[in-house]
Amino acid sequence: LKSAYPDSVAIFLLPPSWSELEGRLRRRGANTDSEIEERLSWGLKELEAARNFDFHVVNDELEDAVRAVAGICTGSERPPGAGLVALQRLIDDAGTAASGS
Repeated sequence: LKSAYPDSVAIFLLPPSWSELEGRLRRRGANTDSEIEERLSWGLKELEAARNFDFHVVNDELEDAVRAVAGICTGSERPPGAGLVALQRLIDDAGTAASGS
């Protein structure tokens, strides 16, 4: 998309933690354990791709996440890369969970 629309802004929404992502998927009650495991496996790949996004917003509190995305869209908030620390923490957390440690 970035090559087709170079002026676009890519925003990746992150869960607050890997365990919270898993918990959210389970609380929905819409998927089997196998489907949840597959979704988490895809989630690891998506996190690696998230490095290519311009912004990273942690979706912990909905109102805060909406405010952050709106601020990014209006240019009034968050420099590019501001969420990279949260992204790396989540990648590390996911890797630990995936290895069973």
